[in-house]
Amino acid sequence: MKRDKLTQALYDMLLEISRSGRSELTPTISYTAGIIYPDAFRIARKYGYKEVDVLNSLVELGVLEKSPYDSFVTCPKCGSFRLLSKLQCPRCGSKNLRRTTLVSHISCGYTGPLEDMATNEGYVCKKCGKPLGKEGEGYIVLGRLFTCEECGARFDSPLPAYKCISCGLEFDYRNADYVVVFKYRVNERVLKQKAKQLLVELAERAARAEGLIARSPAQAPGKSGYSHPVDIEVTDGKERIYLDVIHDSATAMSEALAAIGKGSDMAANLHVILAPSDVVKKTLRGGENFKAMSYDSAEEAYSKLKQLFREYFKGGKRR
Repeated sequence: MKRDKLTQALYDMLLEISRSGRSELTPTISYTAGIIYPDAFRIARKYGYKEVDVLNSLVELGVLEKSPYDSFVTCPKCGSFRLLSKLQCPRCGSKNLRRTTLVSHISCGYTGPLEDMATNEGYVCKKCGKPLGKEGEGYIVLGRLFTCEECGARFDSPLPAYKCISCGLEFDYRNADYVVVFKYRVNERVLKQKAKQLLVELAERAARAEGLIARSPAQAPGKSGYSHPVDIEVTDGKERIYLDVIHDSATAMSEALAAIGKGSDMAANLHVILAPSDVVKKTLRGGENFKAMSYDSAEEAYSKLKQLFREYFKGGKRR
């Protein structure tokens, strides 16, 4: 059952990618949910998986190509990235720091701390008494220094420190967890091929769940004497169903028409075409030589196939 659910989750993910036309999947940041891939998160949660597990399974299939997207500091205790950033003294570790900005007044050449020139009217030069004006026009910044109010140390590079909002832990860069987040590029050529394979696997699992034999690929004998390739043959050893499955893609309509064409010559007890709902509505309605079965999700396809097999082979229903 667990593998059945994973197959359904993977196929639904490929359906979502195909229907959205996305060429790349990137994460979003949410303080409540964390780092998530929205579409994958929704589908994975439906089937009881983590979205990263679903995405990495598609990487293994070759449908997605994984590469670094960004990186984040996270809490080493609870894993949260809801952090308050702080600066601390590299000598004593105190966070009681004072920043000094060293500037030079262009018109008179005076150099001194910008903070010492602050007045109610703005920054005024200590030497000439004129307003400093805008940075880059009236004055230039020479550098910035920090002074530790606890030990008196002066430095230009304080050490980063953090406090976790979620659990309250305080830690510095040496104890922080550093998480690399990935993006996933869609390999469109492989996607269609693997989607078809997953849909076939789904049908095979539905057949075996009903105690039936499933063979893929298969050949269906025709009334003309020719054999026709079909995706799956399902049998109980006596009766059989021939099944063609169609993934929701740009070529779905033409695939459906091709399946209809060979179905008119097939001598099977039942020829079933499993296709997306839109394709069934536009192309497969009212067929006499086949049974059209629509789906909008892997779960629906699996459920309908199991019901079909149960009724056909165990309920005595024949076309």
